[in-house]
Amino acid sequence: MLAIRREQLEELEVKQLQDGALTYLRATFPEETDRMEGQDLPGLVRKGVLAGRQYGITDQFNVIRYVHLMLSLSPGFELKPEMAWALSFLRNTRLNPEEKLDLILERLVFGH
Repeated sequence: MLAIRREQLEELEVKQLQDGALTYLRATFPEETDRMEGQDLPGLVRKGVLAGRQYGITDQFNVIRYVHLMLSLSPGFELKPEMAWALSFLRNTRLNPEEKLDLILERLVFGH
């Protein structure tokens, strides 16, 4: 009987989220992603998938939103001192992933 270890299952989940995010980002933002091809785009997306998991962002829709934010602002954007407010939203366990990202985007767009 074939047994799949927990680590293998987690890696498969990360790979599926990474592939889905890459496909979506390349289709939706071709110019942006074309400019990034020399920067190991799959590796950057993988970092985003793994970073998002730390904040409870594990569904495809919100992983894509988080990775897009990360690619637009910079990897680790939430760790910069001027973005401490974003980190507080991401760490807030009372908020679901969609709420966390909505609040970040709202503040970035509208400044409040």
